[in-house]
Amino acid sequence: MIEPDGNWALVDSLQVFAISENGDVLLWDTAARDERGEFPVYCSQRMNSLRLLGPSLDAAAPVLRAESATLFGATEVDFEPLAAQRLP
Repeated sequence: MIEPDGNWALVDSLQVFAISENGDVLLWDTAARDERGEFPVYCSQRMNSLRLLGPSLDAAAPVLRAESATLFGATEVDFEPLAAQRLP
């Protein structure tokens, strides 16, 4: 399944960058880099669906955090993203 946000043209350009213990994965669409160099982030539950989380990791992180709070309750643990760096 490529539902709800995928299409077959995406399959060749998706790259897994994170995987959970239960088989859910986070993927970047490496063919869709934006002007800031960011990739759209997708989530696939057990490689059985494809859902767009956001146009970048910055946008996807709050979505994942909100979903986590819904499932497991709010926690005191938080994170701050590091400033973007480019290597010479």
